[in-house]
This record gives sequence, C-alpha cells and structure tokens, in this order.
Amino acid sequence: MAELAGRAERPNEVVARIDARLVQLDHAQQGLINHVEELTDRRLRELKSIVRMTKVVNPDDLLKRSANSSAQGGPFIEMAGGLDLAGGDDSAFAKQLYRVSQNLKKVADLEESIARMPLSEPLVHYRKTSSYGSRRDPFNGRMAFHSGEDFAAPHGTKVYSPGAGKVTYAGWRGGYGRVIEIDHGNGFKTRYGHLGTMNVKVGQEIAFRDVIGKVGSSGRSSGPHLHYEVWFDGIVRNPSKFIEAGQYVFAKQG
Repeated sequence: MAELAGRAERPNEVVARIDARLVQLDHAQQGLINHVEELTDRRLRELKSIVRMTKVVNPDDLLKRSANSSAQGGPFIEMAGGLDLAGGDDSAFAKQLYRVSQNLKKVADLEESIARMPLSEPLVHYRKTSSYGSRRDPFNGRMAFHSGEDFAAPHGTKVYSPGAGKVTYAGWRGGYGRVIEIDHGNGFKTRYGHLGTMNVKVGQEIAFRDVIGKVGSSGRSSGPHLHYEVWFDGIVRNPSKFIEAGQYVFAKQG
C-alpha cells in the first residue's frame, strides 16, 4: 500500500500536468490559425491582383456585387456556448478567427466571380488581325472605332466560351452577321460576331470552355474570323486586358 501511495500523483501534480497539456494545445491551435490566416491573406491578395489586371473593376467593388447577388435567409437561432465570431467575444483568438472566416468568404466569392469572368481566349489557334480601338475601316479606309478584337481563323474553327454564363442573344444582327452574346454575371458580357454556325440558344447555361459556335464570315466581314467583344456595366472594354489577366491565372494553375 505504501508503494502504491508513493507512485500516485498528488492533486497539485495532476493539475500542473493538465495545465501544461492545455498550454500545448493552445499553442498548437494558435499556430494552426496563424498558418491558415497567412495562406488566406496570400490567396486574397493574389485574387485581387488578378481582378485589377482587367483595368475595369476594383476587387472590393466586385466583392460587394457578389455579396448583393447572394441569396440567404432563415430564422435567427442563437448558438449556445462557443465563440461569438461576429465580434461579441473580445479575446484576441476570437477576433483573429472572425477575421480569418471573413477573408475565407472573400476568397470563395472572388474565386467564383473570377471563374465566370471572360479571362480565356475564345479560340485556340488564331491570328489577330485587328485590335481594340481606332483603326482604318477594312471596307472604306476611313478611321473608325473598333469595339473588339478580330481573330482570323479557318472556317469551322471552334469558338469557346471564355467563362461560365448564360446566352442572352443568338441570331443575326446587321453587320455582326450571326452573333452570340453571353452574360457572365456581375456586369460582364461577351459578344461573338461573324459566326458561321451557332451551337447555343437563348437562355442556355454555358460552362467554361463550352463550344458555342464556329468561325465564319457572316455579316460585314472581309474573310473568316471572329469579332470578339467584352462589356462591363454596359460599356465595351479592351478584350486584351482580360486575356492578359487570364494568361496569368492559367500560368499559375499550370
């Protein structure tokens, strides 16, 4: 009995051992959240830089658009116990955890928005024959504004959607000939003119890199090519800025 009593831990030793273990767990927990915060902040900075490359929208404004377009609801049921991530818990750990959770939401929203933005090229193989901006009209030689970019390619070359979206127009429209328009959400739209054939219809949901049509020379066209436009908030923009941003994205992914 005396031997057993000698091996038994005293109450204060048990408490000290538990306290030491709790300190270890606290350090491990803090180290984990620090690591997650570092990775999240780095990813958020990277995504914001991609959006800035387009030269048309501020990433914080894009986040507001994403927040306004989200559909959520339901009754409020207060949680019993635990951390109050909305800021009611004044501990440094709770504040850090709330900050990380907010940034994780921003990362998810930006990734979803960027996935729908027209960042990839609509053709795989092509030759650019006209840039966005002023140029001499190919028919009358007079200076005029060119609202997109012209990509020359053989008849029947596949045209791909550069981002997910919904078809809002597919038909004949004056000088554009056979034309398709896609709404990518958050104010972004794309237009594809002079098509030979169209593979989609109005209202159809389009995924990234879906084949939407084929190159032709319909409408006011001097030869087989794709006339490609990018719009944001009702104003036509330079497609090259989006393609350049996309090249950065896909290079990082590769």
